[in-house]
Amino acid sequence: MLNQAIKYDKSNVVSEMPTTDINGEYYGTYSGSDSGTFNIRLNSTTGVISGLLQSGNYNINLIISGNFSPDGVVQMSGKGSAGQATFTGHINVKTKEMSGSWGFPELGMGVFKGRHE
Repeated sequence: MLNQAIKYDKSNVVSEMPTTDINGEYYGTYSGSDSGTFNIRLNSTTGVISGLLQSGNYNINLIISGNFSPDGVVQMSGKGSAGQATFTGHINVKTKEMSGSWGFPELGMGVFKGRHE
């Protein structure tokens, strides 16, 4: 039955988000050329991510927006007075942990990780 559901889902243009309860707040850190913390909210009904990133080195905040797909791919951007950062990663829907890499043209690049709280 699961295989039938997967085949049905793949045949639809619009797929629904996983039913695993991954809604809610995620807290994490990022490191590399800059380091700091982030707090984001995932909405598994819409696949939308929103939140805030705070730089520990440069005293700047970025507004985070993005989305995630049913297979766990996370794509976010952070916008603020210093420019725009990009974040690409993956969320494990079973453990509710995410990780990936980030890049910011003016500051460099690095990695991030977070988890559901």
